[in-house]
Amino acid sequence: MISDIYSIEMSIDDYERNEDFYLETRGVSEQEYNERLTNLYVEHEILERELLLLDTRQQVIPLDWSGFFLYGTPILIIAYLVVRIRQDKDSKVKYS
Repeated sequence: MISDIYSIEMSIDDYERNEDFYLETRGVSEQEYNERLTNLYVEHEILERELLLLDTRQQVIPLDWSGFFLYGTPILIIAYLVVRIRQDKDSKVKYS
């Protein structure tokens, strides 16, 4: 996993300058060299996306108070008024 993270931190240009890549591709045809380089690009993109997914799964969702005040306050006011109206109806003195 550490090597994966290290390879992601390397830029794509570093792959071509990387000694291992140079040794692996030394003496191969230009077409095979381009295929291997393309495979490295693809692997790099896949690993980047996987790490991005892991990162987004570990993020903590912050508590958004603006939504509470926007929707919560009117609901609390309406609930308070409903309770007051019901209490007023129950507490009225009935004259006969």
